[in-house]
Amino acid sequence: PAVVVIPDLAGRPTVRVAIIGNRIRDVSPARSSRGGWDTAGIKMILAEDARVEGNDIRDTQGAGVFCVHCRSGRIGENRIVANSGAGVIALRTRASVIAENAIETAETAPALRLVGAHATVVSRNSLTGATPVEIRPDDGAPEAEACRAAGYNALEDNLLVPSAGRVSSLVGCASDLERGNRVVGAGERDRLVLG
Repeated sequence: PAVVVIPDLAGRPTVRVAIIGNRIRDVSPARSSRGGWDTAGIKMILAEDARVEGNDIRDTQGAGVFCVHCRSGRIGENRIVANSGAGVIALRTRASVIAENAIETAETAPALRLVGAHATVVSRNSLTGATPVEIRPDDGAPEAEACRAAGYNALEDNLLVPSAGRVSSLVGCASDLERGNRVVGAGERDRLVLG
């Protein structure tokens, strides 16, 4: 990744990080210290009150922004385009806001992927991808158990542009909210299913 935020050696979160106004280009596979390949433009693990704003991220071999166990943060006003992976992946985020971003991904990747998120607001974004938005309870857990830990997310007032011609159903928890989203250029719109 071009920018990495990780917890301290005792495992405590990094607090009040600001990643603002950067131009991130052409991030290709680089061997990580944990033995995997990191290809995100910005990767945050266990960050609290992080602000990722006003960045221009393009041509990464993975996600534009990858956030794991982030809490009370804001990903906003970014332009994230032409990445091989999802524009934003938010895995087990809590009480965060993803707003006012312009995200365009490759034809096989979602613009935004929320997995196991809780009380995360996705609002006023322009999301273009094979599936503009994908919301799921945590992978691997039974649905009822996963929805106790996740849910209460809001998907509001976004512009959804499916590059594959249709919006796929969203799979989330019954407590998730969807309203005021607009689909442009879609051949058809499936009913958004959030529970």
